[in-house]
Amino acid sequence: MVNMKSISIFRFVFLFLFIFTCYFVFCSEGFPLLPSQFYGEIKIEEHYAPIGTNVSVYTEDGFLCGEVVIEKMGEYSISCRGDDPVTAKIEGAKENQDIIFYVNHKYTGIKVKWHEGGFVRVNLFLRADNDSNIEAYSPDYSTESVAPLLLLINAFVFFVIIIFLFFRMRDANG
Repeated sequence: MVNMKSISIFRFVFLFLFIFTCYFVFCSEGFPLLPSQFYGEIKIEEHYAPIGTNVSVYTEDGFLCGEVVIEKMGEYSISCRGDDPVTAKIEGAKENQDIIFYVNHKYTGIKVKWHEGGFVRVNLFLRADNDSNIEAYSPDYSTESVAPLLLLINAFVFFVIIIFLFFRMRDANG
C-alpha cells in the first residue's frame, strides 16, 4: 500500500518543478527588455533649449533607439529601447552598449552606457561653433538601475505562490 504522505510530497515536488519551469520559460522569452530612461537639463549656448528641440539617442552601430521633441523648456526625458536577444532583428540597444546623443539631428559627442531598466541623468550643455555644429561640454550623468529590484520582486512572487500551493496541498491531505 502506498503512503499518502509520500504521494503528497511527490505531487508537491512535481508541481514545484512544473511551475518553476513554466515561470522561467515564460519570463525569459515573453517580455520585452525594460528601456533605459535618460533625462536632464538641456542648454544651448547657455540658454535653456526651446520647446520643440529634438533629442535623439542612437546605439553605437547607428540604430535609433529613442527620440523626443522637448515639451518643457530646458528639460528632456527620453526612453531608449533594448534589443530582444531571442530575435535576430535589432530592436534596440544591448547591455553596456554606448548610446550617443544628438540634438536637432546633430552629433553632440556625448556617450553613455545602456543598461536594462536604467534611469540615467545626462545634462546636455551644448554650444554651437562657427560651422553651426553642436558640441557638448560638461556632461553630468549618474546611473540608477531598477532591473535588480524587478528580479527580486519576481522571485518573491514565485516563492509566495509555491508556499501557498504547499500549504493548500498539505491542508487538502489532512
